[in-house]
Amino acid sequence: MKIKFLFLLLLFVVSCMPKPSMELSGSNKRPDGFIDIEHVIPGILLDIRYYSDHNFLGEKVDGYLAPKCYLTKEAAQALSAVQNDLRPHSLTLKIYDCYRPQRAVDHFVRWAGQIENPLCQDSCRMI
Repeated sequence: MKIKFLFLLLLFVVSCMPKPSMELSGSNKRPDGFIDIEHVIPGILLDIRYYSDHNFLGEKVDGYLAPKCYLTKEAAQALSAVQNDLRPHSLTLKIYDCYRPQRAVDHFVRWAGQIENPLCQDSCRMI
């Protein structure tokens, strides 16, 4: 029962996370109030697929300059609490996506307009 509650809490936290329009440069600038999740949960499993070609587009997504997870401090702290509750059960969180740069959103829109693209055909039929 506690695991089900934690899972629902996680879904709620993730659904409440803002998708800020931000670009990360080589200097790792980020908006005030955002933090690298690895500073809050050392060793967290990250699989930031939009940084690679292992995603539904089949190519690296514009705007993802590093496989990093930036969240608001509040969201990072909430995930840390869930991670602490999962640990005694030999479970862990795995994060696939966090910040959403505007360049990435623009890339998704361009991709969705490519109906003739074989990688898009199955997914685009749902649009």
